[in-house]
Amino acid sequence: MRNSIPTAIRNLLLGLIVFTCAPAESRELSSDQYTVIPAFQIDLERNRIFSPIADRVVARPLTDCSNKSIFCLDSSELKMVWKRQCGLQGQVGDFVAANEIAGRVVGFYDRLIHHSGLTQREFIFMVEGQGQFAYIVNSRAEVRSFLIDNSKEGRLTSYFGNHKVFELSELESPELEGVLFSDIFSRSNLGGCS
Repeated sequence: MRNSIPTAIRNLLLGLIVFTCAPAESRELSSDQYTVIPAFQIDLERNRIFSPIADRVVARPLTDCSNKSIFCLDSSELKMVWKRQCGLQGQVGDFVAANEIAGRVVGFYDRLIHHSGLTQREFIFMVEGQGQFAYIVNSRAEVRSFLIDNSKEGRLTSYFGNHKVFELSELESPELEGVLFSDIFSRSNLGGCS
């Protein structure tokens, strides 16, 4: 069943609350804040992740566990790990691990470049034990987008068990019912190759 209009509006409003939940002195989005509507906002400046839960926004601690070769973020809400290297992030099935977080390349996304018809191959990661999120990393080691499974039925895990390439049109299929695609909203990039 697709989200109803009231549910979609509620999710969008909760996402906007996350987007603007910073204190008054930081109302303008800083370069260390990354919002994924309607799921959460990563705030590296204050080491917090803000998430809409029920009808309120909850802030939880976030640890930047990155090192020289790996980006790593760790919280009770979200765990992420990917390589700092430019170019190839890996092949489907390859693991990246840091701080007891194991991420795996589960697929590829061919992002359309400005309606030119050209595409750029990006890498889709999932973290073990976190089946509700997949994140998309480009060849410059920047996280660009998220896939968010609101179905609570493991649709992302199942989908990437059967498919290696994701296309936006697949969101209309019953296989991905309840899965949302969201780009990251920020004035800076989350990550970057060294």
